[in-house]
Amino acid sequence: MSGRVAALACTTALVVTLTLSGCSTASSSNAGTPPSTSTAAASPVPSDPLTQGSPTAAPTGGVPAVTGIAAAPDSAGSDGTGPVIPTAPIDQAGAEAATSTATGFMRAYSQTQLPKQAWFDGIRGFLTDFAATGYQYNDPATMASFTLSGDPTLEQGAMVATATCDVPTSTGVYQVIMVRPSGAGNWAVSRAIPPAGQN
Repeated sequence: MSGRVAALACTTALVVTLTLSGCSTASSSNAGTPPSTSTAAASPVPSDPLTQGSPTAAPTGGVPAVTGIAAAPDSAGSDGTGPVIPTAPIDQAGAEAATSTATGFMRAYSQTQLPKQAWFDGIRGFLTDFAATGYQYNDPATMASFTLSGDPTLEQGAMVATATCDVPTSTGVYQVIMVRPSGAGNWAVSRAIPPAGQN
């Protein structure tokens, strides 16, 4: 009986020894391995090309505020002044030149019997470049025919750089608006306003 007890005691001691040895081995094999973490490294936030170099906190909603965009220069030029348009009252020579230009333009404008291109060629030399881009599409065949019927009259308020001339015709009075930005030289027609009810 005592021999069986002794054998059981030896067996128990062996099992405990092996169990402790296994735990020690597992512990040593994990030594030096840092514990894993479920938190991933934060990805860098890409910079906004509109705000690069001028960081700005994003407002509520996650849309980055736009800063650092230079204002576009206005049409007046880099110094903000732009060209200076003369505002002096028109003199006698300027008035005569204006009425002569208005008369010549309206005489060419009245040639509505001409083909479209020939009609435009006749008025082109009196027009500003901007006005020419519009008048080139006019079809004289759709316009009321008329003849000049009196002397032109310069409207009050004419300046050395801007003037409006009333030209009487057989269908009413046309208003011919003219400009010369330098305040000298030739006048150019920017628009002719027909009598009411005409095109």
